[in-house]
Amino acid sequence: MVPNIAVALRGILILVFLAITKIDLASMCDELNNVVCMSLSRSEVGRKIRKWTIWNAGIVLYCVGAFIPVCTLSAVHTAQLSNQTFTGDLVLKPFHGTVKMWLYVLLEALFSWLPYLLSHLILITATTCSIVLFDCCKTVNANLHRLEANAAVLCTDSMMKKLQYEERCSGVCSELDALAGELEDLMRTRAAIFHFIERLNHSLGFVFCLSYLVDIVASGGMLAVLVTNEERTEVAFPTKLVGTIVFITYATFPYVPMVMVTEAADNANYILYQITIKAYSLIKRQLGTTLNLILGDFRMMMNMFPIHFTAARIFHIDRNFLVATFSFLFTFAILLEELLGQMSVKALVASSTNTSALLQAVLNSTNASTTELPEN
Repeated sequence: MVPNIAVALRGILILVFLAITKIDLASMCDELNNVVCMSLSRSEVGRKIRKWTIWNAGIVLYCVGAFIPVCTLSAVHTAQLSNQTFTGDLVLKPFHGTVKMWLYVLLEALFSWLPYLLSHLILITATTCSIVLFDCCKTVNANLHRLEANAAVLCTDSMMKKLQYEERCSGVCSELDALAGELEDLMRTRAAIFHFIERLNHSLGFVFCLSYLVDIVASGGMLAVLVTNEERTEVAFPTKLVGTIVFITYATFPYVPMVMVTEAADNANYILYQITIKAYSLIKRQLGTTLNLILGDFRMMMNMFPIHFTAARIFHIDRNFLVATFSFLFTFAILLEELLGQMSVKALVASSTNTSALLQAVLNSTNASTTELPEN
């Protein structure tokens, strides 16, 4: 019952939230397109679009295709649990009303399963955006690695002498200015990625939070029924097992690209630190003043404005978030199993105590009858 209520509420609440907030998805798509154009070349964009399309189609097919067996098994399980066929009457607890089983399944499909799938498609949209942003962050990191190699070449003795001579003669260092210009372009790209992710957090943070909590509740509810084996039907075990697996994947896999974006963005900070170390000998000789300023601004921006996804500003979506999810569900299953075992032992002890008392009473009554026979 709890998983069904959670699934129904998630779809309705997310659709109502989107209707109230009226998120401008068109402008967000335009902003994402600008981020892609700043990060990737035209040839790379053509190759990446095919990759992103395949990933998006695969995620949609899995989420929809995995949910259909869960719904089908759930409908069969409900019919068997109430000992009704699809043309029979189903009692609606706790209202004591009745409705045809086929009508109940139809209403559940329209007002629970379909809104859930629609709300899940919104989450898949954010997941696809994360895959796009991950490729953008990887490209930024690759360009930073290239600039790191260029900085290492410029720091050799022969190149530094050449740069010093060039600066004395013309007052500028073309190689250092080119390096600083490329760093500035990458800083603008990184700022655009940060701005888009913050907008995504602001617009869909509530969707992230509610989707995750509902999927955890649904996974925990089905896991509880699976462990306790209370709802006994022919399809109870496959229903709860498949449901548990599907909702656990719903609660984790769509957020994996978001974690990958966060880690790729954090890796850029380390690469920038390596560039600063390699360029220190130039800065010490008072070469590349502009480069020094841009490096300082870049490091400050990355430290003050870290890239991460948040769920309604309640928790961050990172690697610890995924590990904690699996740990929580695993611990929950163990606690249920232990609690069920303790309850079985207590029931067995109580049954043994009652049996011993009954036997003692029978023996006492037998002894009393045997004692009274001679007197008669």
